[in-house]
Amino acid sequence: MKKHLLASALSISTVVMLATPALGQEVQQQSSYVETRLNAEGDFVTTPHGAGRENALYQAGSISKYACSIAALDLQRQGKLRLSDTLADLLPGYTGTRAGEITLEQLLRNRSSIADGLMAAVREDPQATLALELTPLEAANRFGTGYTGHQPGEAFEYMILNWAFVQAILERAADKPIARILDETVFAPAGMAHSTSFVGSLPGPDPVAPVGQVLPMPSYLVCAGGVASTPADLIRLLRYPYTDGYPEADRRALEAVASPDSHYALGGRTRYFTVEGVTHNLSWKSGSNGAFKSRAAYDPVTGLGYAVVTNEGDNGLLYDLTAGWVHDMLGVEITD
Repeated sequence: MKKHLLASALSISTVVMLATPALGQEVQQQSSYVETRLNAEGDFVTTPHGAGRENALYQAGSISKYACSIAALDLQRQGKLRLSDTLADLLPGYTGTRAGEITLEQLLRNRSSIADGLMAAVREDPQATLALELTPLEAANRFGTGYTGHQPGEAFEYMILNWAFVQAILERAADKPIARILDETVFAPAGMAHSTSFVGSLPGPDPVAPVGQVLPMPSYLVCAGGVASTPADLIRLLRYPYTDGYPEADRRALEAVASPDSHYALGGRTRYFTVEGVTHNLSWKSGSNGAFKSRAAYDPVTGLGYAVVTNEGDNGLLYDLTAGWVHDMLGVEITD
């Protein structure tokens, strides 16, 4: 199980170590991070630590995948796609031989069987690969026409490139850029007023600078890691499928674990615990892009939530803080 968690936390970081170092800050004596708790009264209580900046945007990393999964379900409700549709239907410009076998749902679950040629290209020539200006479909055809040894849907394989396919599908179905799709189907209805998507680096006149290396976000990987947010908004994202009026079928789809060893469902993890006879379906998400790390958890049974972000790369600290919150809330030890 641990290897799957590490894959999630370090997936983009694997690329980062080969990329050009970003301009950083001097490392602080005290760890710098920002954490937010959603309490029983419905209040979001945010606490910055060290040089952490309250209300500033941090890269959300792979939590972006969950946002794009919610967007996919919204487009399905609009009749613009179905999660059961194949790439042959959703992305007719894709040239891979398994286009008629791989479904959108398999992509969202990281069970597509598509081999990640992007990572191989980055390892061979990071500078040239990251400098390429490609559409999501172009990236899919350039890096995603090879396959692993598994059949589509057979195995959990955490591939960043899956999310270039997802982005291409969403943009084609909606006939809109991914930034607008996320604004309309996720950020606005979830009440995420302080969140946005980005390409390259964090937006704004005074963005949080990473203490260490970071991958400039390619325009075709917004669904992999191109959401910028605050910890309070990350809780709002996880809470959104459990708000009044959200379709029950879509909520169940988001939390249905397809890969038990990794707890992976659609675009992120859901962990199930039974406490005093009550089953808690804990939304448990994490993200990483080099020095930017994020973790978020939400328990729909109690309505309590927690999120923490940093620009210093200390994923272990964030894991311990989030697991500690779960222990304090439910009395459950998370060790994997």
